[in-house]
Amino acid sequence: TKTRSKHTDGTDKIDADEGGIRVAGYYPEKNILLQPKAEADWLSEMLSRDTGRNIIARPILAFPGWWIEPSAQKFASKQGVLLVNPKALGQFIENEPEVLSKEDVDLYVSLLSAYERDFVDE
Repeated sequence: TKTRSKHTDGTDKIDADEGGIRVAGYYPEKNILLQPKAEADWLSEMLSRDTGRNIIARPILAFPGWWIEPSAQKFASKQGVLLVNPKALGQFIENEPEVLSKEDVDLYVSLLSAYERDFVDE
């Protein structure tokens, strides 16, 4: 998950056109969809390697407090990224089909917790 904080100037709209996603009316200097995609790829590779399963993590880019226009959600979706205001994330997840068992979730949490401990200990 990648998060962007709301601007302090009161401009809080995310939209898109053929040029890409605009944050508060401006195109970011970098493609903001690349980092969540790269992080999801890393997570997929790590969990797949450690479990021997084909795990595919879904990249999410969250904009807390921002109004996200459907044009931006559609643009991001075409790039394989879910673009959300975190307030709507729970509803989105509730509407998704269940694809992981509780045992799978426990396994992945355990692996990520172990990775986090190893990373902090270095």
